[in-house]
Amino acid sequence: MVEIREIGIVKNQYKEPADPFEMRKTESLIEIYEEFSEGLYDIESNSYLQILFHFNRSETYNLKGRWYHGDEKGVFACRSPHRPGAIGLTTVKLVERNGNLLRVKGLDALDKTPVLDIKPFFAEVDRPDGAENIYIDFQKKYPRSSLTSLIKNRNMTALLLETGKLHGHYCPGSALGVAATVYGLHAFASKHGISVAALQASDGMEELLAIIEINSCFADGVQFVSGCTLGNNGLIYRDIGKTSVTFCTRSGKGVRVAVKKNYSEVIKKIDPDFYPLFQKCVVEHSREPEVLKAFKESARNVSFKLVESVQEDLFALTEIEVNLPDYAPICESVVCKSCAKTDYSILDGTGIRKEAL
Repeated sequence: MVEIREIGIVKNQYKEPADPFEMRKTESLIEIYEEFSEGLYDIESNSYLQILFHFNRSETYNLKGRWYHGDEKGVFACRSPHRPGAIGLTTVKLVERNGNLLRVKGLDALDKTPVLDIKPFFAEVDRPDGAENIYIDFQKKYPRSSLTSLIKNRNMTALLLETGKLHGHYCPGSALGVAATVYGLHAFASKHGISVAALQASDGMEELLAIIEINSCFADGVQFVSGCTLGNNGLIYRDIGKTSVTFCTRSGKGVRVAVKKNYSEVIKKIDPDFYPLFQKCVVEHSREPEVLKAFKESARNVSFKLVESVQEDLFALTEIEVNLPDYAPICESVVCKSCAKTDYSILDGTGIRKEAL
């Protein structure tokens, strides 16, 4: 056995295991024991430090298992806290030193975690060749990794901001789609004993399916957050006219999230002017600049408050079993007789035929 000496202890708000991505957003204190404090001399000259610590609350380990993003990996191929050596390593930003106290940001260790060693981060030594490509390579393999973290931590505001990139604006409909998806995915994962990350359907293999019952702004919130889209065959559209979505796997067993009939009362409490403005701008197609400006501001305000509302107040959740269509068929690509005869030219606005680009 190798004896490793403890040199300090972590102090922060995390008493129980939490998502490491969220933990790294906060600050921690590292208290170095007095007998080792002289070793901190000139540590302020370093912007970043590498903290080695002991996973002292990890009592067991698995040599192979599911990691954060759902893939199966060996313990030495991932950053699981359950390790044979029970040693963690994280690079942090040194915010301030006050005597034997180090204030750092980016540490994913729990409160009262023993610190084993501290080393400065030297880019020349610790930054591998091609480091600029590491993030790109990771994103190529896990394109929804950042969204997975937001879903897991129910970061609703950030998810709505991201959804706006697809939807083009912020409205209660897309906000309800975002909130219903987060609520549904967590409920499904909990009932089936799997991780939210394992549910992500960005690979187009139809492992997670979303059955949407309405063609509205709600659908964009569902598609973006769940990763189930028309393009990857993860989204099934059934024109029932209800603001509802069902999440299931190919077993047909799933959860249905339906917007409660009194959801409009929640919106009215947030902003009583929203529905009168909606009537003028959407129903009556008013394009008066001041009215339209007021409507957009109201829609944004309602959206960001709605998405943070208590999900049980907005949605009814039921476990159901559904009949699913077969996997999307793969058809041979052929050129029809009509296309074979087409010269692929186009008519411009005057009716004059032009060569297409």
